[in-house]
Amino acid sequence: MIKSIQLLDTSVIEQLRSSLVITTLPQCIKELINNAIDANATSIDISLDIEKFSLQVNDNGDGILNMNKIGQRHTTSKCHKLSDTEQLKTFGFRGEALASITNEALVQIISRHCMSKDTFEGFWRDGRLIGDKITLSKHTRKIQPGTTVIVRDLFYKFPVRRRYLSSYQYVVIMESVKRLVLKFALCFHHIHFNLIDSARGAKVMMIKKSNTSLDVFRQLFGHEIIKNIKYVDMHEDNINVQGFFSTRGYPNKSHQYIFVNNYFVPNDNGLYKIVSGLFSNSSFVTSLRDSSSKARTSIQKYPIYFIKLTCPDWSYYDIDTYLDVLSEFSAYPVIKNLVSQFTTQFLKSAGLIPPKRKENSLDEHCSKKRTGSTIIDHSRASKYVQHASSSVGTSSTTNNTTSSIPNGFVSWWDDCQKKLYYIDPRTGNSYLAQTQNPAIDRSRLKLHKTSSNKRARVMAPPPPLSLDLPLKLSKSDLKNAHVLGQVDKKYIIIKLVDTFIMIDQHAADERVKLEQMMSPSSLTPTMLEPSICIDLESPFEYHLVAGMRDYYKRWGIYFHEEETSHFFVSKAHPHRIRVTQLPTLILDRCLMNQALLKKLIQDYAYWIKEQNQESSINVCPKGIMEILKSRACRSAIMFNDVLSLQECKEIVGNLSHCKFPFQCAHGRPSAIPIQPKTQQMHTPQRQINWDKPFLKR
Repeated sequence: MIKSIQLLDTSVIEQLRSSLVITTLPQCIKELINNAIDANATSIDISLDIEKFSLQVNDNGDGILNMNKIGQRHTTSKCHKLSDTEQLKTFGFRGEALASITNEALVQIISRHCMSKDTFEGFWRDGRLIGDKITLSKHTRKIQPGTTVIVRDLFYKFPVRRRYLSSYQYVVIMESVKRLVLKFALCFHHIHFNLIDSARGAKVMMIKKSNTSLDVFRQLFGHEIIKNIKYVDMHEDNINVQGFFSTRGYPNKSHQYIFVNNYFVPNDNGLYKIVSGLFSNSSFVTSLRDSSSKARTSIQKYPIYFIKLTCPDWSYYDIDTYLDVLSEFSAYPVIKNLVSQFTTQFLKSAGLIPPKRKENSLDEHCSKKRTGSTIIDHSRASKYVQHASSSVGTSSTTNNTTSSIPNGFVSWWDDCQKKLYYIDPRTGNSYLAQTQNPAIDRSRLKLHKTSSNKRARVMAPPPPLSLDLPLKLSKSDLKNAHVLGQVDKKYIIIKLVDTFIMIDQHAADERVKLEQMMSPSSLTPTMLEPSICIDLESPFEYHLVAGMRDYYKRWGIYFHEEETSHFFVSKAHPHRIRVTQLPTLILDRCLMNQALLKKLIQDYAYWIKEQNQESSINVCPKGIMEILKSRACRSAIMFNDVLSLQECKEIVGNLSHCKFPFQCAHGRPSAIPIQPKTQQMHTPQRQINWDKPFLKR
């Protein structure tokens, strides 16, 4: 049935009462892809020019009928009355997406409807159709039905959203768009996606339509990562659950996807915690440790999975409404249960869930060493059961010192496992008792009053000390402090107004050296002859690292891809990069341990991929930071090094210019205030009992 664009009823608008505001380039692309999918498109091409805030989305869908109403809020072809939302099967229904985009950019729409042979076009600005009419396209004639939406100068009215784009922001936006397209491709594997960087004339991503989501995953990440993946499906009533899991880990959580009726569930939802918890309680991590080296396992610890739940009774309107707070969705308990069952089904089939230990079976190792094990009849008192509480219906006494044993059961204490069991003499089944901390009688520890003819020793508590210490130390305190000198060849003591500060001389010098090493001038690169070859794990990792070359250069790491000639291509090392320059301060460590350099490069790439803040580019890579910390620690002043007064002043002066002057390179505190003017401690006096005879020595 062909539906035209119509204005929603006033009652429907008031009921939906939602306003969509486009604030980012990826969000704009997402809304246009949603429209293309709603139009039954099987091919979607996206061209993006981030610097010019321009984009183009082209699809081969059904096209647009009645284009005159585009740009008006609450006009849509997908929902006309409130009852339509109950069985809604499209992403769009409010009539807000195109209206918001046309209000924030110059928009050109070219479309041919499936019921027409003509191609029409129109231009919109400030939410209004320029020229007040739709005309036949003069320059574009579409051979097949479809729509092309061209967005130019997005956010021209909002300079804040168009602030200067750094190289970091460019990569973040492009990575966000790539991940967005990936999610759509996994969920709609029958659609061909093509992503182009029009500013550089480069094809960023091409995903061919496939039979399954697993085939899409194989296209993007190669056969190596697919080797350990298993497809799983499950049906319950009218709910279909399908997806795949991998027995191999991944460095981060970027390959974890859960969809509910084609909506991607945000990664902070509790459904992901359910899956992670089941994997953590399985032998998944153990299998990684057994099949991989220690260095590799340390970063590839997160499971890979794709889960898609589909139910015709769940309306797209309800899911869209509760997507960010999915726990409030009426079907959420069912969804949680299905996700748990689905994950458990895979773990069992992969042999990652160990068999449950039967409580009535005895451990073979313990049975060989059961020298002190005894069977105790419940009618006899026992030191092992007097403070135990059974899990099969026992009741504790009021003073919590003894627990009754179920009728007909006997108690057995396993000395090897230090556990208490209740045994049914009739069947031989054993039940583990849930022990509780016994109530300890401390009455015998209390001081009792003595008779008048005997005097007990009296310990008078000392009076509390009164210290006038500052509530907070600052760098200005160090600048204005008076340096007194060195104490015990370990500390530097300084004086404020009425307070003394004791500074750890090693921690202080370590902090000074670390921050000096982290300055841009100290990370100057050194040419490597010969270069260091690093073989990355997969095509995805190779392109991820190669696309972040500018970030590594900021920290003095230069590399290029492995060169291949027309006549010879190295099949043995298809994912190799050559590191040509490294910072001088980390050069020796990386030359001696090239695996350390590889891990540094891998960890930093995955860390940057997960960040969404521009300030992250100024954060030193963790691998470089660890090397610098070690170097600062080894080169700093040590305990028992004698310092002159002038050297103490230099250390305190340098420390006052540090960003974190009161903690060492490893994060421990390096200074503590003291107050030597304390009150004299009261020493306890022992009263002599003259009635007690003296013992002769």
